[in-house]
Amino acid sequence: MQTSNFPKIIIITLIVIAILSYGVFQIRNLAKGPVLLIFSPVTGTTLTEPQTQIKGIIENASHATLNGRQIFVDEEGNFDELILLSEGYNLVEIEVKDKFERSKKEILELVFNP
Repeated sequence: MQTSNFPKIIIITLIVIAILSYGVFQIRNLAKGPVLLIFSPVTGTTLTEPQTQIKGIIENASHATLNGRQIFVDEEGNFDELILLSEGYNLVEIEVKDKFERSKKEILELVFNP
């Protein structure tokens, strides 16, 4: 009878390993905190137009702001925000927070020279 229980034990063990692996896979996103990637414009860019698009990706965040104004992302985490620059040197701050209040902040330095 012990040999007939062996396949059941192996199957149960594989199921438990699969469930634990999936749990670890899901928890890794929570553990790393919010992610903020800005694609354009690159910090240090000199622009000749007063309006510019800020584009990037936000992951694992529950709240995002651009210069203190809340912004939203699409289903894939992409954001695309239009901002108006002042003549000269501009600082653009993007901050994201997750549900555990961990935050990440990026500051873009842009120059508007008409």
